[in-house]
Amino acid sequence: MKRLAILVAVIMSLGTVIGSLRAVHRPAQDVVVVSASIPLENLLPADPVLYMNWDGFQLHDVAWKQTVAHEALVESGFSPALMKSITALSKMAGPQGEMIVNRILTQGLQRGFSTCVKFHETDGPFPTAYVGLREGADLFNLISGLVSNAFGGEVQQGDGYSWVDIPDTPGLQLGWWMQDGHFMLTAGPEVGAKISAVTADGFAHIKQSTHWNLMSNSDEFAVCSSIWFDFQQVRELFSGVPLPIPSPTGEPLTAGEILNRLGLGNLEYVTFKSGFQGEALWSEFEVRAPGELQGLLAGLKGEPMTLADVPPIPAKTGYFYLGQSDWLAAFQALQGIYDSAVEV
Repeated sequence: MKRLAILVAVIMSLGTVIGSLRAVHRPAQDVVVVSASIPLENLLPADPVLYMNWDGFQLHDVAWKQTVAHEALVESGFSPALMKSITALSKMAGPQGEMIVNRILTQGLQRGFSTCVKFHETDGPFPTAYVGLREGADLFNLISGLVSNAFGGEVQQGDGYSWVDIPDTPGLQLGWWMQDGHFMLTAGPEVGAKISAVTADGFAHIKQSTHWNLMSNSDEFAVCSSIWFDFQQVRELFSGVPLPIPSPTGEPLTAGEILNRLGLGNLEYVTFKSGFQGEALWSEFEVRAPGELQGLLAGLKGEPMTLADVPPIPAKTGYFYLGQSDWLAAFQALQGIYDSAVEV
């Protein structure tokens, strides 16, 4: 938890510094900011298998400046050293590379971004990835040029979007477009159909997902970033897929049988959320697996803990870490997994 809090603080601090130096590294005439008319989340599909979101500093500027992390990293003057390191690395790619690093970091950290991965029924085992840069319409020409150079200029135009075939893949494509002030990108099979669905009326977006409130909200703190992994959906999609691993009966084992042996047969989802609560950076990690925890999850057994369970801490303590795990159960579970693998 301590390492995670420090990492989040460093990233946030770096974004603040990059944002403040933005005018130095990017000429004003290149900036064409388009205010978004609808939330970025409304342009991502419902019920993805993986979802990641970073709100950006602009949505949490007041809360971030209230934290001790902001005082330690920004107000102390430590952040300029981080900025110098990033600038030195980006200069190795030349003036164009320096500009790209500055603009994308500024865009992603200051205004935020969201990305998700979804399995569409018509695409078989191939997922489609979606990425949205909040209020990122000013990056359209820059990223279009980058993609054009990367794929030899073979960019094709669709109805309101651009796309390219991804070389050496089974029909996978990369498409990008602007919508409601946001820069959007998708990669997967038949991206034209996916983009048309996003831009059509009645699009089922991620805020209509069953677990949206669990993914994006908290009663304890202001959520700034979140990650959601729907393991149950993956298991249902691939549990029947045979693997090139023989069983004692001579028949190949399926993915579902392997997951059961690993103790992941009842894992539903994993979620991570972080944000601000007063002076503190707050993070929550949740694993949902109804029933008995076995295999790789055996060490997670135990009653939930709160700050009320924390013993008195000495004054001026720089940090503390508190957790619990059933190490014996975890060791026994790993031993059982090993024995099962040996039998195979």
